Amino acid sequence: IGGKDPFIYHMTNMVLHIINALLVYSVSQLIFTRRTISFAAAMLFALHPVQTEAVANVAGRADLLCMMFFLMALILYIKSIDTQRWAYGLSLVSFLLALLSKENAITLLGVLVSYDIGFAFGQDERTSIGNYLIHRVKYRYSGYVLATLLYLAIRYWVLGRFTPGGASIGKLDNPIAALGAYPRILTAIKVTFRYLMLLVLPLRLSADYSYNQIPVSTSFWEYEVVASFSILVCILVYWIYSYFASKRVFFCISFFFITFSIVSNIFTPIGTIMGERLLYVPSVGFAMGLAILWDILYRTFTAKRVQWISVLLFVGFVGLYGYRAILRNADWRSLYTLFSNAVNVCPNSAKVHY
Repeated sequence: IGGKDPFIYHMTNMVLHIINALLVYSVSQLIFTRRTISFAAAMLFALHPVQTEAVANVAGRADLLCMMFFLMALILYIKSIDTQRWAYGLSLVSFLLALLSKENAITLLGVLVSYDIGFAFGQDERTSIGNYLIHRVKYRYSGYVLATLLYLAIRYWVLGRFTPGGASIGKLDNPIAALGAYPRILTAIKVTFRYLMLLVLPLRLSADYSYNQIPVSTSFWEYEVVASFSILVCILVYWIYSYFASKRVFFCISFFFITFSIVSNIFTPIGTIMGERLLYVPSVGFAMGLAILWDILYRTFTAKRVQWISVLLFVGFVGLYGYRAILRNADWRSLYTLFSNAVNVCPNSAKVHY
């Protein structure tokens, strides 16, 4: 339909991104039941500048489609728990479509478990968590397992393997892919912290982070590895605490790390050492968590004037994200502007210099 005119491709990506923002709102409504938090989460997701790579780059549509079907499957699963049993079958179809869009969707299984542990489990106090999960595996998760097996069979038939395989990934794109587990995991821990910093402060963004912008770590006692590992341990401790203190925070943290796990290079190497587009789905957990923090701040103050200040702070925060996204979109105007910016942000990347 679009031929060689890029407009239709960019417009399609924008439409998909808007749909995904609306789906983030819908998921947040099911989790939080408060429209203000849901709206805040959707706005934070939609306007975050880290999303630019997935939306402005027409080849990033795999991430857009994967997330659309991913969130649809999650929403339909939640609806099917209570009365809308018909939604279960549609959820399985959406899950399979998400997998066929991009393999990252396989993490939905973990997200469903975290949702059940956080919200559905506990309604019947007579049931232990072990028996509850066994029941879920037998009557609920089995459908998603079958859909996953079908997808893996198709993947093996087409590609001849289940995973990318470290030997087939170029060192230029991912210098840790062919290394042993120890240096790969150490470097991946360091990269994970960099991802988190991009979500919090998306000031310096690049289309490429490959060799040798992020040097391989060979010792645990490197400063950046120790600092990153310590912060991740603190997040892990808070995640455990949040299960008892706030199930919503527990789900947001779970959502982020479960969906991020498959692209983290910790469990299996992927085609790149780092890419902003890989944060597209995990950023939903970040956006919902940030919306919760703002809501806590808003409800802490009872005076109307102080509450309005918190609202203005949120509007200003989202506005800064949006403004940074506009600036980032300009970097994607042409190959020259894209890689000129990348050379400034990642001066050690051989790929962007080339």
